Amino acid sequence: MRALVLGADGGLGNSFRSYGAGINAKIDWVFLGHENGDICDYPNLLQKIDFHKPQVIINASGYT
Repeated sequence: MRALVLGADGGLGNSFRSYGAGINAKIDWVFLGHENGDICDYPNLLQKIDFHKPQVIINASGYT
């Protein structure tokens, strides 16, 4: 299974990164931060989703 995490550079995204590295599961984690997965750039985001083809998308992005 492939899981795509948006907002990977934030606090929650980093927690998912630590969690993903610490488990022994068959999950292929893909982490996109603001520079390469900006949720405000919808066409680019759709291209990233189409490229990675995740089964799960976790939106850990936030506005502070």
